[in-house]
Amino acid sequence: MKKGYFLALILSTRSYAWVMPDVIIMPWVSEGTPTWFKEKNKTSMMEATKAVAGILGSQNTTIDKLYKANTSPPMESLAPKLSNFVGITQIKEEFTKNTAEKSLLIQPFVCSIASKLVVFSQISSQKKWTTLAVGSQILSPAKNDPSEKYNLSQALVVATKNAFSKLEARPAYTHNLKVSFHNESDSDPLRDPSCLNLILTEKILDFSAVNSDLDGEYYGYLRQTGASVSLIPARSTRKFLVNYSQLAPKSGETVKTSIKVIESVFGRRHPVTLNLDLKLEESNSGFQFSGAEKMIDFLKSEAKLLSLDSGPEVLKKDRAWLYIDKGRAWGLKIGDRLETEGGTIKGHIVAYYGPEMNLKSKDGSPIVEGAIVYVRKGQTIADTGLKFDWDKTTYPTAYPIPKKK
Repeated sequence: MKKGYFLALILSTRSYAWVMPDVIIMPWVSEGTPTWFKEKNKTSMMEATKAVAGILGSQNTTIDKLYKANTSPPMESLAPKLSNFVGITQIKEEFTKNTAEKSLLIQPFVCSIASKLVVFSQISSQKKWTTLAVGSQILSPAKNDPSEKYNLSQALVVATKNAFSKLEARPAYTHNLKVSFHNESDSDPLRDPSCLNLILTEKILDFSAVNSDLDGEYYGYLRQTGASVSLIPARSTRKFLVNYSQLAPKSGETVKTSIKVIESVFGRRHPVTLNLDLKLEESNSGFQFSGAEKMIDFLKSEAKLLSLDSGPEVLKKDRAWLYIDKGRAWGLKIGDRLETEGGTIKGHIVAYYGPEMNLKSKDGSPIVEGAIVYVRKGQTIADTGLKFDWDKTTYPTAYPIPKKK
């Protein structure tokens, strides 16, 4: 028997028909902490994870046990890697009553910021893999000292409750703006920018969705289980290439930050580069950045361009082709049919365009990606300023075409 056929036979006989629990608490990620910290506090980290699980729901267990019980036969090499994942099969309603997201991932972080240790709890969507909320709490004692005993359980519980309170207070987005972080900074593991990105994420979440910066190795383990949830990361519509002038700022210190923006359809540079003076400020629960007004104004402008409350508008006409201000990031696909109010002008999407067209919206914002409509009906009267909506006609249509009421 051929090796490839034998492997395929094994995979075909494995049953993957099992469902991920409502909430999965991922293993801890420690960024910028000394090498001794994670090894010395491994037991405390697991105790903290179980403490949070006990508050969120009454039925919880480690994912390796769920995997073994629901997969036949399980991959023996994978099961031990899932022992630090804790699943909650039914989350208490009080934590999700005000949000549409019911399937969640919680990623605990411990970071060294301004010579203090800070615990973060990042809540993400299992289905969309986007960050929903971030909570934080300064660890007690806050200093890096191998002789100290750290209360990780209390810190993670407070940070997680903080994150859930933000989750319930945040309204649903009415646009397709999604940001992802990509680092141009030093790759030294003791000077990783992920913790500063988490602080910046808290600023962004009120204005834009943010793709989850979850550990790739842990993500891979969950994908290998073959559970029914898709676990496919959401595609960002704007990529932030962030470069911090320093990765270990002190409290009250200003961090010069450059953010290059990449649109995700063509992968081209946005004309705008955000140069920020971010001041690191300490609060009772953690740290935050001030001085991000320019970034927030940019996010508001991009969210307006990708707003789902307004349809595409024509910016340029070239014979039978119209250049509109919405594109694939907004949700348009090749072949999608559009029409003006009353159906006097009809067309469909035939191509996309990028920043090389130098087109701008009415408020002067550069259009970094849009779509081109070929007009099938009303070519002579089509012009700039027209607004399109979805063509509600069902294709192929029945004959004769029913008249619109």
